[in-house]
Amino acid sequence: MNHYAIYPERDPPGIVTWSEYATVGHLLMHLEWASPTGAEPFPAVIVHPPSGGTATEMRGVIRDLAQHGYVGMAVDYQRLIDGRFQHATFPWREPSGFATAISVYRNALTAFLRTSREARTESGERPSRPP
Repeated sequence: MNHYAIYPERDPPGIVTWSEYATVGHLLMHLEWASPTGAEPFPAVIVHPPSGGTATEMRGVIRDLAQHGYVGMAVDYQRLIDGRFQHATFPWREPSGFATAISVYRNALTAFLRTSREARTESGERPSRPP
C-alpha cells in the first residue's frame, strides 16, 4: 500500500526521526520513530503495519502524527523460528512477550527524551521539565 499518497514522503520541518532495532529473547523488533521538536511531553501513538508490512512502510503515518504533536512509533516484529528471524503476524507466544515489547518502547522513548533535553540544556534552552 502506498501510504505516501496521503502522508508526507519526507521529513517535514519541525520533526525528528530515527530507526532502531531491539532484540529481546526470540523477538526482533524494528522500530521507526517520529517526534515533534520543542517542549514535551508529547502523547505517543504505536502504529502496526498491515499484516506482512514493515515499520518502514509506516514512516509517512508517523511523520504525520509528529506534525500534529504526537510521538509516532511504527513497529514490526520478527520471531526466531528454525534458527533465523522471520516476520510473524503474531509475535508473542507467551503472556510476557507483550509486556517486554512495551518495556522496550518505553525505554527507547525515555532515552530519546533524555538526550533531547540534555541537548536543549547545553544549547541554553530551558528544559520543559526536570530530567
